[in-house]
Amino acid sequence: MMANPIDATATILRPGVPERLFDTRLNTMPEGLRSFGVARDGQRFLVSMSDDGVSTQSLVVVGNWQSGLK
Repeated sequence: MMANPIDATATILRPGVPERLFDTRLNTMPEGLRSFGVARDGQRFLVSMSDDGVSTQSLVVVGNWQSGLK
């Protein structure tokens, strides 16, 4: 997780140098499972992670399943 300070004036935004906050291993998870939330004050994060860095579960969604009953 990275933070990037912003210097803002009335008409200009100047991004600063990004800083590493902590490792999340989100890149090792399937895209649909990558999620995180940030508290309004920016001081706390809730990050989904797996113990081994690799997701071993899957989710199957079946669309139009009623047509398979006919």
